[in-house]
Amino acid sequence: MKAVKYMVWIGIFVLISCKEFCIEGINKPSNVFPIDWENYNDVYTVFWNYYTFCTETNENDRNKEIMISGWIYICSNSCRSEISLVEKNRVNDDFPFHIVHVLSSDDDMYKEFRAVLDTCDLSKECFIKGKLIFSCDETAPTRQCAKSKPFIVLNSIDDIYFK
Repeated sequence: MKAVKYMVWIGIFVLISCKEFCIEGINKPSNVFPIDWENYNDVYTVFWNYYTFCTETNENDRNKEIMISGWIYICSNSCRSEISLVEKNRVNDDFPFHIVHVLSSDDDMYKEFRAVLDTCDLSKECFIKGKLIFSCDETAPTRQCAKSKPFIVLNSIDDIYFK
């Protein structure tokens, strides 16, 4: 009986320790505005509204249509099949932190998206409308420590423009 009692206390201690450790891993700034569902949001706003622990993700916002603006970031090594948006002052960073990935809904859309990028002026701000989804870090040691990041799914090539 004592062994069970100790195991329960050890389990609680591990969970509390992990959660305290994880909370230290996200230092959300105090100057984050809420999402504006009627207008374009900047990368900083979208990122900090949805960069959280997977257990705390706002599932009510999943698949909602969202509008975001930022500057296209094309990584210089080992890119996946998505494009990313960053704040203007982060375009030349090797590994920008406030980043929102833009995915295409299918392979044909991705080809169209890349074709638009090949013919546009990437020094201009990019405006995208798409569906908001989240991705959890599957490499985290526990579910409590896994972090969620926002992704935008582009459904139509007409939902992207530069200004």
